[in-house]
Amino acid sequence: MKSLVIITLVFAASAAFASGNFITTEPETLDCRVYATNRSLSPTQLVAEDLIHGMWTINEESGAKKMFQFNEYGIADILQSDANGNTNYSNALWSVREYEGRALLVLTNHDMAHEQLFKVVQNCEGIILTNIISTDESVLHYQPLTNPVTVNLVKASLVGDWTSISLTGPGAPQVSLHYQMNAGGSYTRLLCLGQKEMPERGVWEISKDGQFILFHVEKPGTPDKCVETKVVRIAYVDDHTLQLEPASNQRDLGQFLRKNEKGISFIR
Repeated sequence: MKSLVIITLVFAASAAFASGNFITTEPETLDCRVYATNRSLSPTQLVAEDLIHGMWTINEESGAKKMFQFNEYGIADILQSDANGNTNYSNALWSVREYEGRALLVLTNHDMAHEQLFKVVQNCEGIILTNIISTDESVLHYQPLTNPVTVNLVKASLVGDWTSISLTGPGAPQVSLHYQMNAGGSYTRLLCLGQKEMPERGVWEISKDGQFILFHVEKPGTPDKCVETKVVRIAYVDDHTLQLEPASNQRDLGQFLRKNEKGISFIR
């Protein structure tokens, strides 16, 4: 069945290119990017470098927004927010393939069951993506990456042991949250609900814009198996204080926020 899907996609790509609707983007159009482009790169390499060196946003008519972070190791992190600010995290495998000298962006969902191919047109505002099957068009709006030095300083500030300030009001069961974030990228978390303890461990990383922490939760007893990714926004951090805001739907965090509070404060 997958072979049939791939054959169908190839024929669709052939038709799309043959129609003459694919616009070649000259490397000069990337002069407006903040990073330095290498004119000797192939079309596929130019697109891949562009995606890696930016934060990308799709704004939808409904008010929803998708933010993409394309990582060098072939995974795209996706944060999708609706008009009310409710946010969900997902990811996809990504690659840029060459077809008849042109670049196609390929997004594949995590279980490898669904693959999307997009024609690519780069300009100063971002990248225009056209689905080769549906012909639906989306615009990835380009945002320059935060200076890596700044991001690394934020990451260094996060390393250490953090304990939450009270999460509940008077008379409610005692709730506490403890994070230990290690410089090597591993973390442990302990959520205490009265006498009940809920441990968690995995790998953490900071987004390329320095605004989010991604906690990749490992399956107990299987360190190389990620069962969930939780995303929090860094509202504030210094040498002694940290405030995090749940950026994806996390019932185990959001339900403990006091009324009208957006974030959780920690000290060390």
